[in-house]
Amino acid sequence: MLKNRFLVPALAMLASGLISSGANAAFSEANRYMVMDQVVPGYEGFAKVAHQLKETVADQCGFEDQVAREKLMAAYQQAMLAWQAVQHVRFGPIEYADRQYRIQFWPDKRNRTAKALAKLKAEVESGRSFNIVDFAQTSVAVQGFPALERIFTQDDLGPADCIIANHIAENIALISSRLSSEWAVGEDDGFADQILQADVGTDLYKDDKEAAFQFFKSFQTGLQVMAESKLIRPLGESAEKARPKRAEAWRTGQSARYLLENATALARFYGIQNPETALSVDGAEGFSAKLRADDEGGEIDHQVRMRFEELIAQLKTLDRPLSEMVADDREPLEIALKVIGELRQITDGPMAEKLGFFIGFNNLDGD
Repeated sequence: MLKNRFLVPALAMLASGLISSGANAAFSEANRYMVMDQVVPGYEGFAKVAHQLKETVADQCGFEDQVAREKLMAAYQQAMLAWQAVQHVRFGPIEYADRQYRIQFWPDKRNRTAKALAKLKAEVESGRSFNIVDFAQTSVAVQGFPALERIFTQDDLGPADCIIANHIAENIALISSRLSSEWAVGEDDGFADQILQADVGTDLYKDDKEAAFQFFKSFQTGLQVMAESKLIRPLGESAEKARPKRAEAWRTGQSARYLLENATALARFYGIQNPETALSVDGAEGFSAKLRADDEGGEIDHQVRMRFEELIAQLKTLDRPLSEMVADDREPLEIALKVIGELRQITDGPMAEKLGFFIGFNNLDGD
């Protein structure tokens, strides 16, 4: 059953001592907000555009005209943007069967995507055929967005390229549908209900604080990915040592746009209703509302909101591909990185302490 897929990781988390033993104030409202207003609609939106991508690839790949190529790229971009909005969710159904990496094998530190894609293309050209089950058994490096980006940014799309592109798009659509259905509220064995009912204890979570800690870790990891993978890796130590091809999706020039989507999604995940005007506390939800229960927490929330408003404003000024800026216009990126660093310090320090969370290893440690 679905819940059993995640029972072992949850028990391991408890055994490792990640959950604080402090007083367990109710987190049920924060959990409900993050499930009902963030994760569930986020995965529903991702599934919708992933299926549109699948249909567009099936309809347009193989045509050599510019209109077809533009339709393919537009569908790819919309699906990638929808993925960025839930990319920070690192627990639950996404953990099953390497789904995170099958959707996006990145960072690809050893160029495995290129090698696996070349091997797969040779197999297709030799006459090998795949069904969706067969394709799911291929290298994770060729199953998701990075491989699709490589195909769509080639000068020419041959028959083998389009066969592979169709398999990738179908795979992303299938995974996105399963993520959406497995998070659906009220479904038998659905993951959402494990969280929504955690206040009385469920198979995965002994209480709502333990469930809320998973959301906190996803928030924490989302900031870490933005800083370490999306900015520090391509920036390098200096302009001379910049590594532009380490930027996320550098071939399509959308890295900066994805950073803005990440920041906006994380602000909403935290509980800010209008991220561009984050200092307005109207409609505070989630961790924001939880912190604002007293003056001390309210000041922490103010500091978080101030950084998010500054970060989003800064990211909106990035009007060139990040892969170009790392070499000749680094300051705007370094400012954004500084603000993310401040957000991480607040999250790992005062915010974690106020919420009663003990910070240990997170989802990326050891990668």
